Amino acid sequence: MQHIFSSLIWIFLFGLQACTGNLYNQLSDIAEGKDGKLIFVTKSNLNGNLLAEAQNFFPQCSGLSFSEQAADCICQAEADAAGSSFPKKGLKFHAMLFSTAADLRCKIQGIDSTVCDPLQSDDMIYGFPTGFIDCGPDGCATPVPLAKNIQDLLAGKNILHSLTFDSPDNRVWTGANGNGNSSGQNCNDWTSNQATFTGSLGFPWHTNAGFLGGTDAQGCDLSAHLLCIEEF
Repeated sequence: MQHIFSSLIWIFLFGLQACTGNLYNQLSDIAEGKDGKLIFVTKSNLNGNLLAEAQNFFPQCSGLSFSEQAADCICQAEADAAGSSFPKKGLKFHAMLFSTAADLRCKIQGIDSTVCDPLQSDDMIYGFPTGFIDCGPDGCATPVPLAKNIQDLLAGKNILHSLTFDSPDNRVWTGANGNGNSSGQNCNDWTSNQATFTGSLGFPWHTNAGFLGGTDAQGCDLSAHLLCIEEF
């Protein structure tokens, strides 16, 4: 009996070591940019006219004509401005936004269209705990896994962690509902900063459907951040 009990303890400890080792290796790979897709929240806080906001505050976005491109440009500008330790330096990022011209699922594949092949990926989705890009001269904060894949994240299910970013406006523009589809509320395709138009919001500190969207919307004269994701 003692021999059996000892064997069971050994099996448990071996399994625990394997699991924690795999998790450690996975997070190490993520931190080094080897695995997974990164999400971050922009530090920029923007009204609903994303085209004008991009042109006014980001010189590299001044020549753009479409709001979807402008939102992507804002995400890319913040990624490019990150320190040299940022593991995703040089890769493409897109804003997680719906509009009448672009489906979010197409957009994050680099396709500005409402029609594209279904997005299926086994890449883990992860982010820095603060939501913002959290890298400095000495390295980056330890990333946290948010979802096993993009399908879970868009559906607002099995979300593993929340992003608790410190901002008075702790919400993001998405134009999405809680099912990962367009809500139809998109600040006139992200070209209006008028209170007469509304835009749907996501709350990345939620671990349910509210992460990307739900029933919450606000006037486009108000501000929110953007949620940016590495291209698939």
